[in-house]
Amino acid sequence: EYLLGLTDRSHLYAGDTELAPNVSSFAVCDDFLLITTHSHTCRCLQLSTLTLKGLQLALSSDGGQNDETLRRVERGSRIVTVVPQDTRVILQMPRGNLETIHHRALVLAQLRKWLDRNHFQEQG
Repeated sequence: EYLLGLTDRSHLYAGDTELAPNVSSFAVCDDFLLITTHSHTCRCLQLSTLTLKGLQLALSSDGGQNDETLRRVERGSRIVTVVPQDTRVILQMPRGNLETIHHRALVLAQLRKWLDRNHFQEQG
């Protein structure tokens, strides 16, 4: 376990280790670290599958065209919250309005969980 923090110069740290520069906001929810960057992207990384070095590597990569961890967001967007046990991420736009997105990495993780449990139909 590490203490995560964001400096006033937009550097994300885990303990004494810098994970990424250029970070505008971050949130940890369930097993995921979500960050928004000054390059207008939102990254979503599953913490249980990555080491500290793996996090650094993943956050420094540009990601490919089919990278499920990367999503473009509006310039200046910041994470307000991530809804626990769900796929919704609430972002605040520069004008102050709130928007809800469903990050692909969270959606795919939820689908994998349901398929592993053979949960094919929502019980209502």
